[in-house]
Amino acid sequence: MLEPELVHRFVGFVRRASARIVLSSTWRIHDRLKQKIKQTFWLAGLMTDLEATNVLDWEKWGRETADAVCLTRGREIEEWLRENAGSYDAWIAIDDLHLSTVMPQVFQGHHVQTSPSSGMSSEDCKLAEVLIAMQRVSVSK
Repeated sequence: MLEPELVHRFVGFVRRASARIVLSSTWRIHDRLKQKIKQTFWLAGLMTDLEATNVLDWEKWGRETADAVCLTRGREIEEWLRENAGSYDAWIAIDDLHLSTVMPQVFQGHHVQTSPSSGMSSEDCKLAEVLIAMQRVSVSK
């Protein structure tokens, strides 16, 4: 079960940012889980389609370590960004993995690292909004 407070916080962020959701977590791999999260968002009043990154083989990047998993997730997001260039004006990755550390050239200024145990905090939400706003300001100049 997804925590109602966290769902409410995330849905509020998506609305305020006029964002679209692209899943890169393991939720995207299983149709049942993807449908559950979509239904949860719908019940929270967010009627949106869920996009997802492609699934890459983590074994390409080495044995299964935290860094290999993180690097694979980062590469999946990077691939989605490349394939969808021009279809977004700003982007951030909200993830509990340390994407900014493993791939700083891609994620610096585009990553909000959440807590694996408590999810997206109010502070994380504020940071996400600031990062999106800063990117949109720099694009409009």
